Amino acid sequence: METLLDGCRDVVNIVIPIENTDFSNSDFPNVITPNGDGINDFWCFEEAASFADCFEIQIFNRWGQQVFQSSTPENCWDPRNLPAGVYFYTSTIGEAAYKGTITVIK
Repeated sequence: METLLDGCRDVVNIVIPIENTDFSNSDFPNVITPNGDGINDFWCFEEAASFADCFEIQIFNRWGQQVFQSSTPENCWDPRNLPAGVYFYTSTIGEAAYKGTITVIK
């Protein structure tokens, strides 16, 4: 925001924290079927595009090894080269944190 003060310019930067997003764990799908049929082959995060500056997701296998990480909502998770099974995710969107599971069925 720019203001004019006695003929001089002054710039004010304001950081507005995002305390509430319109997401819940139910917004994250819990099953993905990367079988090449064009339906649910990837896990995408388009709904979080407006939070691109404050988005983070990590996906882990059952041994706790990270198999995917992104800080860009446009990056989709493609699990085609991973075995079927249950994976765990943690995500931060704005100031809200989410965690849960997603099952890969082939």
